[in-house]
Amino acid sequence: MKSAVSLSLTPNMSEYFRVGYLLVDASLTILVANDLISVFCREEGGNLNGRLLTDLLPELIGVEPALQEISQGTRSSFVLRQVQRHVSADVLSYFDIIVEPVTHDNASLLVMMTDVTIPTEQAQRLQQQRNELGMLTARLTAAREQLAYVIRRFVPTAVAQEIIEQQQLPLPGKTQGCEATIVFADMRNFTELAETLTAEQTLDMLNRYLTVVIEALQQHDGSIVQIVGDMVMASFNVPLAQPDHAGRAVAAAQCVVASLQQFAAQTQGTNLPLVGFGLGICSGTVTAGYLGAAHRYRYAVVGDATNVAFHLCSRAASGQILVADSTACLLGDTTALQPLGQVALKRRREQIFYYEVCTA
Repeated sequence: MKSAVSLSLTPNMSEYFRVGYLLVDASLTILVANDLISVFCREEGGNLNGRLLTDLLPELIGVEPALQEISQGTRSSFVLRQVQRHVSADVLSYFDIIVEPVTHDNASLLVMMTDVTIPTEQAQRLQQQRNELGMLTARLTAAREQLAYVIRRFVPTAVAQEIIEQQQLPLPGKTQGCEATIVFADMRNFTELAETLTAEQTLDMLNRYLTVVIEALQQHDGSIVQIVGDMVMASFNVPLAQPDHAGRAVAAAQCVVASLQQFAAQTQGTNLPLVGFGLGICSGTVTAGYLGAAHRYRYAVVGDATNVAFHLCSRAASGQILVADSTACLLGDTTALQPLGQVALKRRREQIFYYEVCTA
């Protein structure tokens, strides 16, 4: 059903809302046009009556069938959103073109051009801000992930995760005290070997062997506490709780020996020197935390068990795993051990019983 338009109100309303309008007959010939439509179409001073609608608004070319349906009352309206037009040589504006049926003299269509430049530009600025915010968020996320990646390379994974989640720097001091098992793996004859290699060759050799050792320890969820030259220190039950920490530590040490043997077979005949590692293991009460000064510190696990494991490692031959009595007691009968008696470790007053893990 066609609607009626009160043209007596239209001029005031069109100026207030910046709406240009046209009255068009069924043949799409313009019958009436207000001043704003002339401004919007840059036709000021010209008579628009008698011209074709599509000549004035080429944006409607191709939709004539829809306009005819509106004129015949079989369609209610047609809307073309945010049409760009230069209202002057250097001013770009946006308009909504709306076509509705009308009954007024010979007119059958009311065509309105509403200036929507301000809300459109506001929406564009808002969208641009959203896009910029999205890009900033993506960059921050990437930076956070990169930082997390770096942190995980310098401290055990559980410690790194805590730092990331708390989003604050830790302070030197104790963070955790518990019973744990400590494993040291140290390359044999490294000093003599490094004397025969260039610095680049030494670094390459170390990285290749340390990769084997570290991956073997991590297969049993060992936390890599530190890497010092050719030596690796790993902890079990700190920072991650592991009730079977002693068994895990011994299994990890056995995995290190087996992995190094396999690696030696794979690299036989290459220029890579053939070396072995000695391993020392001890269980006991330790304290985990950050060691150093306020401006430079690292994650550490300290205690008598750490010292004993280190000195046992120093005594171990290539491919040999030495275990303190404290660890042997936790293992029970689950691991084959060869008693080696008592030993006085360097700078330690009390002797300890120690064992060799049977790797055959």
